[in-house]
Amino acid sequence: DAALSVSRSPTLKIAVNADSLATWFPSAISGFVKESGVFLDLLIEDEAHTADRLRSGDVMAAVTADSRPVPGCRTLHLGALRYAACASPDFVQRYFSHGWTQDAFSNAPCMCFEKRDRLQTRWLQEVHQLPLPQQVHYIPTPQGFLDFALAGMGWGLQPLALAKAHLESGRLVELAPKHRVNVNLNWVIPRLKSKLLEKLTRNLKMQCLQSQYLERE
Repeated sequence: DAALSVSRSPTLKIAVNADSLATWFPSAISGFVKESGVFLDLLIEDEAHTADRLRSGDVMAAVTADSRPVPGCRTLHLGALRYAACASPDFVQRYFSHGWTQDAFSNAPCMCFEKRDRLQTRWLQEVHQLPLPQQVHYIPTPQGFLDFALAGMGWGLQPLALAKAHLESGRLVELAPKHRVNVNLNWVIPRLKSKLLEKLTRNLKMQCLQSQYLERE
């Protein structure tokens, strides 16, 4: 199988979203990797589309925000990443000096991870029933996304786990702070019998329950 090569040191192909990779995923999976001797081949994909990689057979497992069932697979809820809309103080002064108004959000440059990223659109709809503005920077890495916000290039939804220290220091300002967004994350694996995948799944479940990065119901 292309997704799971059976050799002395098996390689496991997993689709995971970039924000998970930048926050909770490394610590959650590291113990299993060290103990099992497995190698990882990670495919980075938007959290709403990682399950498509599983449907196509590109990977053996996926971290996904897609709640639709995947044929032949089972789904385990891991928790949620919490996001806050953030911008630099000078950006806020330039574009939001009169508050978090519809006009301000219609004119302020926005940042998205990629063209399929719907998080900012979801937030704008929930807060102001607005579409995404025409002025958009596409920044396809979590660190770049954060750095561009710190540099005053635009506003965007940052994982709270990455933005918290900058918010506390005043290097970032939260926009409309009562409107944070949770993105629920699921672990999806085939129903086939695999001791390796079963062990990994049990390990991830335990680690996610203890993770400081994930919100739990």
